[in-house]
Amino acid sequence: MMLKSLRNYSKIIIIVIVVAMVVTGALLGYGRYLNKPATTKAQSQYVAQVNGSNISEEEYYYIMQNQTAGANFERSQIVPFKVRVLDSIIETEILLQEADKMDIQSTITEEDVQDYYDTFLENNEMTEEDLVAELGENTKLTDFKDYIRNSLEKNDLINQVMERSYSNVTVTEDEVIEAYETIQPQVIMVRFGEDKDAARAKIEEAYAELKASKDFAGVADEYSDLVVGEGKLGNINRDNGYFSEETSNELFNLDKGVVSDIITDDKAYYIVKVLDKKLAEGEDYQAEKEEIKEQLLKSKQNKAFANWLESVKAESDIQINDPQLSGYKYLSQGNYQKAVEQLELALKTYPVPMTYLYLAEAYKANSMIDKADETYKKAVEAFPEDWELNLLYGNFLAGRDEVETEDALAKIDAASKLAGDDIMAHYRVFMVYSQLGADEKADEEAAIIKEIQEKIKAEQEENIESSTDDNDTTNE
Repeated sequence: MMLKSLRNYSKIIIIVIVVAMVVTGALLGYGRYLNKPATTKAQSQYVAQVNGSNISEEEYYYIMQNQTAGANFERSQIVPFKVRVLDSIIETEILLQEADKMDIQSTITEEDVQDYYDTFLENNEMTEEDLVAELGENTKLTDFKDYIRNSLEKNDLINQVMERSYSNVTVTEDEVIEAYETIQPQVIMVRFGEDKDAARAKIEEAYAELKASKDFAGVADEYSDLVVGEGKLGNINRDNGYFSEETSNELFNLDKGVVSDIITDDKAYYIVKVLDKKLAEGEDYQAEKEEIKEQLLKSKQNKAFANWLESVKAESDIQINDPQLSGYKYLSQGNYQKAVEQLELALKTYPVPMTYLYLAEAYKANSMIDKADETYKKAVEAFPEDWELNLLYGNFLAGRDEVETEDALAKIDAASKLAGDDIMAHYRVFMVYSQLGADEKADEEAAIIKEIQEKIKAEQEENIESSTDDNDTTNE
């Protein structure tokens, strides 16, 4: 039996915070905690430094291996994923450094370690003898338990840092009420646009129709700029994205079934009818209020922690030594000059299609259009059979006034020929043709897509028929 348990064990501690993921010491590599001798490394052998603390390539790739087990990535997903993994390691290191600054001590006991160890064996259906055999001669059982202890302690330290970051967060009764209460409004909205007087005349005309006992739904469909059937928005809270805070409060003060007067805010006129209201009162509210309070508290805590962590990261000295990762990170952050600098370096080490594409994007964003053109051209020359490079280069050329449309279409035509039976590739080609107004070519591409669909359908039917025949033979 392969030790799938080691892989599972390496994932024991994952803390998800808002968008970012913070991965604790449990993922930092089994060998790192087994008293292996330290080796001297040049800076280039460290993928990053955090306030002088090194993150080794071994550590980084060990985590990558565990996180990607069984996963299939499109090539456009690989670098963003690698950056997210590195960010998670960096954030973990920062949190552990903050724990040290705060003089936080681990509260993990030997009983905790033993409980986890016992659970580990149980979940993997192993005896201690099985584990010893899997670990081999070079690793002692005590080393393995030390690894468990180390991982649990790091997780505990991070939890304590997190708790301190949001220790002052509370939830008020008013916040619970605001989260619970909803109304179901029916709305006629007329935007001011460029002529506020015309908008006023239109809303007054709608109001007159209602006063003449016309059906609210029909008037809404005729007059409202809000594109929802019969003006019905469904249930909304006070913080709803449709109305300003002041207007929302005014709507919540309306009685059920009553049509409002004309309401004005800084963008539009409104007439509102409240179809239903749910107020913070009675047994239903009392039954739900504690759960709502807990949800609000957790949400506010997560936000407070995320904001605190970002501020600590901003004050930290973080160096990423891999130019492809740092270049992509700068590109995603909008620091295009830095992105160009790093991705130019990356291209010397990683002359792969995505590095060319990221560099071309950085050049474009930095208004270096000729350099972007040159980069696309080199990419296609280096990888002439790559349909996506041809497609993106063609689309880029189509946006240049000094380039003939035929030259741009030639690259897109090449992408279509290189795409083979990749239906998604042909769909992307079809979309580009359509956006460029090349209707005849778009129709030809649509025909290719239909042909591939029919081929896929035929193969599926053949497989089903073959499977049925096999079952019949087995039953005989």
